[in-house]
Amino acid sequence: MRFVQACVGEARGKLRAEPGHGPGGTLGYAQRLARVLNALCDHYEKIGGHS
Repeated sequence: MRFVQACVGEARGKLRAEPGHGPGGTLGYAQRLARVLNALCDHYEKIGGHS
C-alpha cells in the first residue's frame, strides 16, 4: 500500500509542475503525466479495482 501512496504523491507533484519551455517541453510533460497515470491505473487494478 505504501507504494501506491508514493505513486499518488508522485502524481500530485507532476500535476503541480509546469511544462518546460525548451524543445519537447510540452511533449515531455504529457509523457510524464501519462506514465504516472498508467502506474496509478495498474495499482488500482491490483487492489481490486475495475479494469
